Amino acid sequence: MELKKILIEKMDGNKSIQRFDEQRNLYKALVEAYEADKA
Repeated sequence: MELKKILIEKMDGNKSIQRFDEQRNLYKALVEAYEADKA
């Protein structure tokens, strides 16, 4: 899935610890939205 790949690349590119939780929560929300939309 291209969107997931882009998100992972963005997260990998941003190694800032300060933003890690924010990025993880955003990613999790986007994955949940994708799964709900797919269902």
